Amino acid sequence: MKWYFEMSEAGLLSIEIHHHYLVTGNADDREVVDNAAFVGIEDSRPVLMEVQVLTTE
Repeated sequence: MKWYFEMSEAGLLSIEIHHHYLVTGNADDREVVDNAAFVGIEDSRPVLMEVQVLTTE
């Protein structure tokens, strides 16, 4: 079972985890205005979440 997801125009998609999806970068060179990261534990599972603010013209 995959536990990594990305929000796309088609909805929430399961993805293979890759270093460029993490806080240090973005997946497709979009301009990231700001981001927030959350690390926590839900029951016995670690939860990692990143929210990015993107802009469009």
